[in-house]
Amino acid sequence: MKKILIFAVVFTAVFVGGLLLTSFTSHESIATDMANRPIPEDIIKIFDNSCIQCHSDKGSSIAKSRLNINKWDTYDSVKQDKKISDICKTVTKGSMPPRSFLRKNPQATLTETQKVQICSWK
Repeated sequence: MKKILIFAVVFTAVFVGGLLLTSFTSHESIATDMANRPIPEDIIKIFDNSCIQCHSDKGSSIAKSRLNINKWDTYDSVKQDKKISDICKTVTKGSMPPRSFLRKNPQATLTETQKVQICSWK
């Protein structure tokens, strides 16, 4: 009976310890996974010219709710990958920057080269 009780206590301790270790390392990996993909300098230049006015802390609530460049470092790598893909699709379609913005800010028009740069960003 003592052997079974000792086995149960040891098994429980190992099992609970494993759960705690897994939980700790999961949170730790999420924390270290954050901000692991900074925006490259060439993309930052494009964003500064064509995107940041709306997609930043100072931008419109709708635009920054979809993408807030100032919050990039808070996105985990999965969300960053999704955002990169979405940005590529949006600029390729010509949806961004929007025409209404470009009428007032023609210098923000993306060139084909800039669109390729954005879509090549990984």
